[in-house]
Amino acid sequence: MTASPYTVADAASMLGVAASTMYRWIHRGTVAVLQSPGGQLLVPASEIDRLRDLVPDELRSDSENVVECGCFGDKTRHRGSAT
Repeated sequence: MTASPYTVADAASMLGVAASTMYRWIHRGTVAVLQSPGGQLLVPASEIDRLRDLVPDELRSDSENVVECGCFGDKTRHRGSAT
């Protein structure tokens, strides 16, 4: 049995990034999504697992700080601290 897909906001929270970052990755094609019959974008659990391996652990935090990294070949901004 596969896990149900997550809303973009839930997926962002699970990864420790802002929802706007998730939407940016979706629009760039970095994140594969499903679309519900009502048009809502949903992130499959397999994508969250894949992204967990790409987003550095030190950038996942409940902190309000924002740091930049090159984990997707750009200057993606994440909440967290790079210390």
